[in-house]
Amino acid sequence: MLSRKLLRNCAITSTKSPQWVAAAKRSWSSTVVKSQAVALISEENRPISYTYGVTAASKQMPLALIRKSQVVSLSTQTSPPAAETSLPPAPEKNAHSAETKHALNLLRNQNRYYAIVEVKNRPYHVNQHDIIIAPKIKDLSLGDVIILDRVREIGSTDYMLQGNPYVDPSYFTIKATVIEHPVSREVVRVKTNRRAPNKTVVNHTHHTALRVSSIEINDL
Repeated sequence: MLSRKLLRNCAITSTKSPQWVAAAKRSWSSTVVKSQAVALISEENRPISYTYGVTAASKQMPLALIRKSQVVSLSTQTSPPAAETSLPPAPEKNAHSAETKHALNLLRNQNRYYAIVEVKNRPYHVNQHDIIIAPKIKDLSLGDVIILDRVREIGSTDYMLQGNPYVDPSYFTIKATVIEHPVSREVVRVKTNRRAPNKTVVNHTHHTALRVSSIEINDL
């Protein structure tokens, strides 16, 4: 487009100096050629529209002339056949050797058992009907039956089975019943201070009492 200054000069000097008129015509024709060239370049480089009915050109253009990228379906793509590999059979989850079963049978034929169980990271040497005084377990209520599966050692007078660090829980079953939540006696502590009265602190320790109801060796 011509600037306002050029148009003003053309309007003023059109009747007086024909040179300005010729210059205005040349500038106008060059501007039109440039604009047409820019329009052609923009049409060649414009992105291809893949949506129908958006522009007037797309409405007039038949669908067959619209260019699209070639899409190959997955079914036509050929791939080499996968090699068949035979995997070894997975071992059974509770597979035990004959020696382990024989040792457990010898231990099961005994009359009484003992075990070193772990409750809240503390070991306890227990027999059947013993009572364990452990730190309080908040999730348990009176009469609840739990299974003690963290056992460091289990055995009898003749045989013994040690774990590394624990014995496999599938070898045994130890049950305990919650019978009480006892509270210890008062623990009195006196904190002395040179420039203030002494401070007396009274505290109680809460526990959970578990009775070992059964200690059994499983039959594998």
